[in-house]
Amino acid sequence: MIRRKKLDMINVFYLLISFVNVMGEIEKLDLESDQLLSQLEKAPETKDEEVLTQQAVESDSEATEQYRTSLRKNTEDLTNKIPCLDKSAKYRARPEKLVNVSTDLSIISISGLDLEKMELKMDLYLIQTWEDERCRFKMLPRQEKEITLQGHGLEDLHNLLNHLWMPDTYIINARETLGHETPQPQQTTKVHFSGLVTHITRLTVTASCPMNLLLFPMDRQHCSLIFQSFSFRKNQVKYNWRDPNHLKFEHSIEYQDKMMPELRILGYKLSVAETLSCGLDVSQLVATFYMERPIGHFIFDLYLPAICIVFMSWINFWLSRSAGPERVGLGMTIVLTLTTLMANANANLPKTSYPKAIGVYLSVCFMFTFAGLVENLFAATEKKKESPFSQQWKKKKMSNVSGFSSIMPVPEEECMDINDKLQTFEKEEENKEFFFWPASIDKKSRLIFPFTFFVFNILYWGYCLSDLESLPDDMVGLPRLSAST
Repeated sequence: MIRRKKLDMINVFYLLISFVNVMGEIEKLDLESDQLLSQLEKAPETKDEEVLTQQAVESDSEATEQYRTSLRKNTEDLTNKIPCLDKSAKYRARPEKLVNVSTDLSIISISGLDLEKMELKMDLYLIQTWEDERCRFKMLPRQEKEITLQGHGLEDLHNLLNHLWMPDTYIINARETLGHETPQPQQTTKVHFSGLVTHITRLTVTASCPMNLLLFPMDRQHCSLIFQSFSFRKNQVKYNWRDPNHLKFEHSIEYQDKMMPELRILGYKLSVAETLSCGLDVSQLVATFYMERPIGHFIFDLYLPAICIVFMSWINFWLSRSAGPERVGLGMTIVLTLTTLMANANANLPKTSYPKAIGVYLSVCFMFTFAGLVENLFAATEKKKESPFSQQWKKKKMSNVSGFSSIMPVPEEECMDINDKLQTFEKEEENKEFFFWPASIDKKSRLIFPFTFFVFNILYWGYCLSDLESLPDDMVGLPRLSAST
């Protein structure tokens, strides 16, 4: 035992001496390069300038090569110190016993939800922690408890990470997953002296998100990210959430709302599942995000213009029936305007087999404007013929009131009195015929069209707002400062 301790002390002392020697050589090389650079700055512009420049380049290349050599020595020392970083094939294999992978997500931003492609795009940090007994090492005096291995683009250190076993985690519903390699690989691996390994990497994920757009734009959607192992069964690699009730966002929720104003994140849910994939019983992690669509944009850009267009189509009901061309021209313009609005509303929406709420509303508005145009046709047709009842009434009334005018002349005052009576009677007769004869179709439309449109709006908004998708009870809500203030 005493001899083994002496050997350990000798090895440690040898490592310290080699490290000090390497650092001394690097400092000497740095001083030599600085001296050469200072000589180049002070030297006059002569023909010998090219020679000095060449010497400086050669000295810099020699210093770089020596630095890489020292780095390789330190890497070899690190490999000898942490067994799991050895190039042996046995360390690249999965540990023999069950590996529990504790996973955590840190959301950088959710940048968009594409309705046409039904895709969710987000940036995140994937943090995985597992225990590998082969990575245990003895701590040196004044040494930190864990060693950080970063992918800085240095070939030796980057290749060193390839010899470390890592779980082959992937997102099964991802259409595209990109890692960030610029300016340096954005990933890091930390090895604790107890054998605990933590791997952190930044990913940009574009995942499929099937959506039901029946209540669009008053809908609620939920999109999921599903993580699992590609080649290991659940009895070999098992996944679990580090904290199933907490998901970190790198920025505030208000910042996220500004990044994606077309949607608002209500909350999230972290769950664990087991399923059959490619003939293997695998362990899965599911992160589900619940979102709703703010309706303010659609109210001001679609619904209010459509309502105003329908109101404009009712102006024809107050125009004279003799103004046929004006009424038809106004009706045609309104119908074409609403058609353009419908085309713009459906431009960025997928073509579904079921109707969407916004499409139903605009279609009904189109029917109201088209019905107003058809009403102009009936009004113009009725103008060309008068009611036979009113013609008989006028003849009868004229015979009763002015029957005596054929016997003796009628004074001017009596004629005015007769005209007033005729006008009064015509108004009474029109009121009697209001709901019975088509000659009053404009007056009927002034009541029927607004009343029907008002009833439709009550039924439409009542159904859409009451049939929203309910949120799960175990969803973790996201607090907002605006809600509290």
